[in-house]
Amino acid sequence: MAEARREVVFCDTVSYWYWFSVPDLSRILSERAASGCRVRVVVGDPADPLVRADEEATGVPLTLTSRIEQTLHLLEPLRDAVEVRRSMAGWGRSVYRGDDDAVAHWWLHGQMGIDFPAVHLRRRQSGGLFDQVAVRHVEGVWEAAEPVWP
Repeated sequence: MAEARREVVFCDTVSYWYWFSVPDLSRILSERAASGCRVRVVVGDPADPLVRADEEATGVPLTLTSRIEQTLHLLEPLRDAVEVRRSMAGWGRSVYRGDDDAVAHWWLHGQMGIDFPAVHLRRRQSGGLFDQVAVRHVEGVWEAAEPVWP
């Protein structure tokens, strides 16, 4: 992601944890955008019934709603550089892409995201697994999403 030249995409219900995993993430995203790289983020919709169902299933005090709100709080200072949309179309499937590299993971019902299976994908051929998961899925979710800020 830090080396992406064309595009960075976070397609997840919540991405707030990424700020704790990547030092200076806001600066990196801002620099990527300033260099002409398109930076997009899809977040979940706290009003969606899936969010309530997840909160009831997990019973985790750090609710999905609060994690969505935290993600938006972290993105607020970047609102002029980063495109942000809201959708539940990608529920349970997260993709983080920088150009031709991506990490995808799947949520496991009733669990917090500590042990979710993840795969590292690289574009090796047109139409392959990378294009199916990191491009087609992400673009479908993006198209179904609504802008967060006008």
